[in-house]
Amino acid sequence: MREGARGRHASLESHLLSEIIGQEEATRAFARALLRGELGCMEPGRPLSFLLLLGETGVGKTETVLASARHLYSGMDTVVRLDMSEYAERAPGLARLVGTGPGEPGLLARELERARSHVPGGRKGVFLLLDEIEKAHPDITRLFLGMEAARLTGADGRTLDLQDVHVICTSNLGSEAARELSGQAPYAYVRGVVEEEARMHFGSAVYARFGEVIVYKSLGYEVQRRICEQKVERKLAFLSGSLGLPVNAGPGVVEFLLRRGYHRDLGARRMRHTIDREMGDAVVRYCLRQPAESAHRLAFEVRGDALFLASLGKNAL
Repeated sequence: MREGARGRHASLESHLLSEIIGQEEATRAFARALLRGELGCMEPGRPLSFLLLLGETGVGKTETVLASARHLYSGMDTVVRLDMSEYAERAPGLARLVGTGPGEPGLLARELERARSHVPGGRKGVFLLLDEIEKAHPDITRLFLGMEAARLTGADGRTLDLQDVHVICTSNLGSEAARELSGQAPYAYVRGVVEEEARMHFGSAVYARFGEVIVYKSLGYEVQRRICEQKVERKLAFLSGSLGLPVNAGPGVVEFLLRRGYHRDLGARRMRHTIDREMGDAVVRYCLRQPAESAHRLAFEVRGDALFLASLGKNAL
């Protein structure tokens, strides 16, 4: 194994823990599952990993996969991401995915080939991310869950070898029960309830094909505050680079964004959209004003019910 790859493997868990806030147990389980495949612990004839991630919208399931791809393979070009709600109808869904006949490979074969072309030299592995797998037509779900055997034959007769693929399904199954029990029952109990709903949906035989099932927690207020602080800090760093001036946040900015972005059911997804919208609108207002004074740094300020970006002089604190 090359030294660079060894370092990325060794630091995967700590990297994900810094990226995915409030999901320590799920993050550690996910990192271990990936590394078992990356380090050659899986038997031949199996994907590198075959995982089901369960949890509410916005709790970090998809972001865990994307953060892993960025860390292990230096980008997200090695991720094939499919929204399974687009495959609710059997005939058009199957034709799109596996093709319609000789010489007409399906989307899946084309996208896996594209992703493999971006894998850094000396590495192996791409990610196949199947978002909201429960929304696909049952026949399409069974098609993908057959990937446990690391083989899939397309309509053109070609067999896809999936031994270099991390197959990761996400699902919102059990979300309602998780929300109702959050804060009222131990995590181990909530996890069992969510897993049982997924087992009933897929059936025990199909459910058992997953190498690991990982349940993500609901995100409470304090966890969402930490997520807000992290995202604001990163937004400030990005804007400092793009605007060419130091940018910081004045008193009350995080609280302002937290009030507008917190949502019990939508998790960090709404928080991210709120930060992008509110801070982005403040930057637009600043740029359109075209201030004549020479700014030495910029700061976000709360004024009434809106966020503003203000220019500060050299001696401003």
